[in-house]
Order: sequence, then C-alpha cells, then structure tokens
Amino acid sequence: MGKLLAFSDPHFHNFKPHSTMIGGVNSRLLDVESAVKEAFKIGQWASCDTALIPGDIFNVRGNIKPSVFIRVWNLFREATFKFKIGMLPGNHDMENFHGGATSIDAFADQPDIEVFKGGGSEYARRVLGDFNVLGVQY
Repeated sequence: MGKLLAFSDPHFHNFKPHSTMIGGVNSRLLDVESAVKEAFKIGQWASCDTALIPGDIFNVRGNIKPSVFIRVWNLFREATFKFKIGMLPGNHDMENFHGGATSIDAFADQPDIEVFKGGGSEYARRVLGDFNVLGVQY
C-alpha cells in the first residue's frame, strides 16, 4: 500500500499586507509556494506517492490573477512527476456555494491530478493511487 501526504489550505494569493516584490513576484505568494514545496519534499522523503490537498488551494473566491494561477499550475504540474495528486475544492475555491465551477477545475485535465467534485453538497468518491477517498465539499 502507498503512503499519503496530506496538507490543506495553502491559500495562494498576491497578499498585499506585509509583502514586497521579489523579482517581480509577491513575497507572500513566494512564501506560500515555498511552504508547499517543502511539504512535497517531506512527502518525498517519507516515500509518499500520493498527495491530497483538501481545499482552499486559492484564497480569493471567483477571482484569481493569472500570475498566481500560472505559478500554482506549474508547481502542481511539476509535483505530478513525484505524486498522484488529489484536490478537493474548498469554500475559497468555489465560485459560489451551489456547486458549479471552481478555481481548480482546470487541474482535472492534468495527468495524475484528480479533482474531487460532487454537485453542491454531494460527496465525491475517487480512487487516488492506492486509496479510496471520500471527499466532502464545504
């Protein structure tokens, strides 16, 4: 059986308070990216082959800057070389609380990334690597 790395709520965003620009990138966005990369390193060290991120990949509901999305897209795409990844939309990832589109839907077309979605309050059941997962959306 495989090993599972789980972490939640990275809240990727160009936060304005207490941030500066480093090479044209928001320093707090870089901090979040660094923390997620560290989580992946720890998971790799612990021989995890599957990662589950249950919610709030992004911070702002219904409004994501392309500069943020592209960094997150590339980060998770790179991580698929080491992990099968499951993402469950959190309340910040949803456009509204009635089901429908989420900010992580675009990841569903990536190999080795599974986006867990039910409709509205439905449960999402998926096989993720060696794990049968039941995701309950916010």
